[in-house]
Amino acid sequence: MDERWAHDYTQQFLSRCLFLYFIQRKRWLGNDPEFLRTFYQTYQDTARPTDTFVEKWINVLFFQAFNNRFQGGYAYFPASIRETLQLAPYLNGGLFRENELDTEYTVKISDELWQGIFTFFEKYNFTIAEDTPLDQEVAVDPEMIGKVYESLVSVEDEERGDAGIFYTPRIEIDLMCRLSLVDNLTNNSDTPDKDALKHTLYEVLFAFEEVEKQEADVNLGEHWQAVYEHLQDITVLDPACGSGSFLVGMLHILDDLHGRAEQHLGIPSTRPFDRRKALIGRNLYGVDVKSWACKVAELRLWLSLIIDAEFTTAELNVREEPLLPDFSFNIRHGDSIVQDIGGMNLAQTRSLGSGVSPKLQRKIEDLQTEKRKFYNGEEERKYEEKEEVEATEHNLFREILQDYETRKSKEIRLVEAWLEDPAEQLTLTGVTAPKPRQLSFETQQKQQELAKHKENLAQVQRARAALASHTTLPFVWDIAFGEIFRQRGGFDIIIENPPYVRQEQIADPTLPRAEVTTANKKEYKAKLARAIYQMFPEHFGYRENRNTVANKLDAKSDLYVYFYLHGLSLLNPKGTFCSITSNSWLDVGYGKNLQAFLLKKCHLKLVLDNAAKRSFKGVNINTIITLTSAPNETGEANEQHIVRFVNFTVPFEAILDPIIFYEVETATVRTRTPEHRIHPSVQEDLLTSGIGEKGKYAGDKWGAKYLRAPDIYWYLLENYHDKLIRVGDVADTPRGFTTGANSFFVLDSQTISTWGIEADFLSPVINSPRDVKSLLIAPNQLPYSLFMCSKRKSALRGTAALEYIKWGESQSFHQRSSIRSRRLWYGIRKRPLPPLTFPQLVGSTAKTTYAPKGCLAIDNFTEIHPSSALSVPLCLSLNSTVFQLMLNLSGCANRGYGFLKMQTSDLSNLLCVNPEILNISGGG
Repeated sequence: MDERWAHDYTQQFLSRCLFLYFIQRKRWLGNDPEFLRTFYQTYQDTARPTDTFVEKWINVLFFQAFNNRFQGGYAYFPASIRETLQLAPYLNGGLFRENELDTEYTVKISDELWQGIFTFFEKYNFTIAEDTPLDQEVAVDPEMIGKVYESLVSVEDEERGDAGIFYTPRIEIDLMCRLSLVDNLTNNSDTPDKDALKHTLYEVLFAFEEVEKQEADVNLGEHWQAVYEHLQDITVLDPACGSGSFLVGMLHILDDLHGRAEQHLGIPSTRPFDRRKALIGRNLYGVDVKSWACKVAELRLWLSLIIDAEFTTAELNVREEPLLPDFSFNIRHGDSIVQDIGGMNLAQTRSLGSGVSPKLQRKIEDLQTEKRKFYNGEEERKYEEKEEVEATEHNLFREILQDYETRKSKEIRLVEAWLEDPAEQLTLTGVTAPKPRQLSFETQQKQQELAKHKENLAQVQRARAALASHTTLPFVWDIAFGEIFRQRGGFDIIIENPPYVRQEQIADPTLPRAEVTTANKKEYKAKLARAIYQMFPEHFGYRENRNTVANKLDAKSDLYVYFYLHGLSLLNPKGTFCSITSNSWLDVGYGKNLQAFLLKKCHLKLVLDNAAKRSFKGVNINTIITLTSAPNETGEANEQHIVRFVNFTVPFEAILDPIIFYEVETATVRTRTPEHRIHPSVQEDLLTSGIGEKGKYAGDKWGAKYLRAPDIYWYLLENYHDKLIRVGDVADTPRGFTTGANSFFVLDSQTISTWGIEADFLSPVINSPRDVKSLLIAPNQLPYSLFMCSKRKSALRGTAALEYIKWGESQSFHQRSSIRSRRLWYGIRKRPLPPLTFPQLVGSTAKTTYAPKGCLAIDNFTEIHPSSALSVPLCLSLNSTVFQLMLNLSGCANRGYGFLKMQTSDLSNLLCVNPEILNISGGG
């Protein structure tokens, strides 16, 4: 019996028991709110064979009664139990369908073990409404179940924090769902005054009391019809759904909107259960790489369905369809980003499947119809088992690729024929033959077109070959949700809290922990990057046939960066993306890729921070919420859009108000209120600010500037910008000496004395900020020196330096990878002595030191080389309060012990008071 199976079987069994507790609270089992207690007590009273309660009683309830298959028999049940089981609700939906976990091994759950499970569950009060404890002290509502399950990881996972699993608080979920709906409903409206509509939609979506809802609904007026029609078809996806919190949150809001729309439009009101069931089936989708998470998401959605399901026992008994829908094709298990088969990423085939034939289009529509029948458990359906639907999905995907190959081959033949005799081809079409120069241009265009066609043909042929060689396929977006991509062009809303996994921990999530190696981690990260390049080849300058990338993703990118970019690729053109992630990408180096993409391809609408309250308690992660448009193919119109950076100074609970977001949406200049600070920025200006020395976007400190910067920062920029200058504009800022082996090259006075090393081979060096007692450095008073020798050994005979070098070789210093490539492994080339030095790790106060004749520093310092006349003025400028402000805003925090990290490139870009305007002469 394997450990994985044991874990999954246990979780499934406990989930069934959990659901059973909620079912009995509905009084759907013999009108008995404590049916399970009665059921178990009856078993004990009838003196049945020991250790048969689960096998002969619970399993009959699960697999017979809840599947509408209890037709009598089972004489060992008393009459009252037989009657209750015969009238039990027809649930099914997959939760109570016997599956491979139930049949793979023979399971024997003893009465003693069951007693422990039963005793544990009986301690809790299972409430029906989410987050609404009743009279008992210990309550378990459906939302709490999500929290409990998400605090667990599968048996082969690392600790919860290392796996990046953090439960999104309910307030953040609610806020993100409402913001997404306001944006998407506005995007899909035909009204010319979208700003006015958005303001009204804020009133509608952020109305919580009945009076507020009625007033907002009246204000929406004639727009209700269009809103209602879009709500019928809207598709919402969480590509890292975990326990389904975003899906459940969106379900509640959509259900409320549907009910209000029906009332306002005079549409006969739908029963809450039926409305929610329809909403989940056609509107909500989730994917997660953890199978246990998918099961919990399903459980949460089932529980959300039965909350308001007011069925009598008689009604349940005559239902022909199961009460619970089957979520198999709404909640998918798989890797959201990497869909690799034999080295072929099938996710890239999305663009290859456009323009399918009418025959294939009908097949897609028929499959969608059959999926809905399967979801509802209709008797008149084509497929009885999930595997049959999956097989049809795979076969249809193969047909789509074959259809594309046929059409592409035909297009290639037509272009080749044109190139053989372009003049004849033009004449045959009735067009006057062009002049030779024009013909040459058109020939060049046709050749480029032919090359593109052939590249696409090769792609689809590789995909078909990969499919042919594998009988079992991984999760593939275009197979699982083919109808959404081919009928709607993608999802309407992507909403996510992706795993928080640092770059060094990224590994294939499908591999057991024991099988993760450095090599396969590197391979998986390459697949992640390739998946993104293939989605946006033009932006990244990706050429698959050459396997080259002009604009590579930073290898230090955390996992959420890949989720961010991939999620954007899943949207339709009017789609909305909303994500809560670490705020690191706003300020650190690897964030430049994401920043550049958003500015050039999308409209980054909102970046929301909260200075009053962290979203994840007890976790050292600061988060932001972003709201973004779908990528624009050309990107031409995006640069004039406004990004609104908002730092809330009160908890999110206090800003769920339409007035707050009206203030945010209409802000065109920096604004401060008691609740927030808003900084609007034009995307073109953000692009310009981030341009580096080579003319490419190098990233900027968005968090520091636009979310955290105090008013004095902007006051200085606006009123004294002509007196500020980049450090790099007045000085060179190379990194300090990289020795490759500080323990050999950096010597204290005792070591020098012990070996008697000659002064000719020593140069004073700053080894640590602790070495510096004041801003003015006296090199001869420093406690360390750098061993600097450029002579060959033959020229060092009789010196202590030679003996020290031989000792170094006996310690294998010369074999270190950082040293052995040097002409003389012990040789460090001399270079100009910097008058100023700056530490890369900064404590509470920045300290730039000055050595009149210069002094070396090792590589945890940055050297500063201004002109000699500017050394003293620049030193004063870099020790000023103004520079301290610039440093605090731009340094990378979270380095531990309160330090800021300042790379050489960061220092070069910092603003300081221009030393040329300081009226100070240089000198000692």
